[in-house]
Amino acid sequence: MKRRTLGQSGLSVFPVGLGWMELRQSHPPFPEKKKSIAFLRKAVERGENFFDTSER
Repeated sequence: MKRRTLGQSGLSVFPVGLGWMELRQSHPPFPEKKKSIAFLRKAVERGENFFDTSER
């Protein structure tokens, strides 16, 4: 996926953020905390840098 520049900051991000709501706030059953952390670390390793942490 191509990255886009965020405003005038010069920061390059993916056009779609990675949502976190399912990891702890939405619909059970929730994944184990260790698995959630491993998932997020893997996303960062692959270049993800735009995370959606809103509740809704």
